[in-house]
Amino acid sequence: MSTRVGKYIFDIDLEDMSIEKLEFLKSGCECFIKQKLAEQFEQEFTELNLRAHSAGFHLCYQDESMDGPAILNRFTFHVIERSELE
Repeated sequence: MSTRVGKYIFDIDLEDMSIEKLEFLKSGCECFIKQKLAEQFEQEFTELNLRAHSAGFHLCYQDESMDGPAILNRFTFHVIERSELE
């Protein structure tokens, strides 16, 4: 059985799900969305980094504790959820 919500059709029957299961599904979707967004940001960074390199630039960051700027690349660039740093 499936559920239709507006123009979307879900392969599962949301009508018969308990509130607990719906909350679990909601939190799972939120987590999946964040993962997809992080992947998208990393891909966009890679494209920007390639464009910068082809134009003769490095994307860098500067930390006061460092002597000079550090070059950002796909190994040093990470998308981290803000709550992980707090």
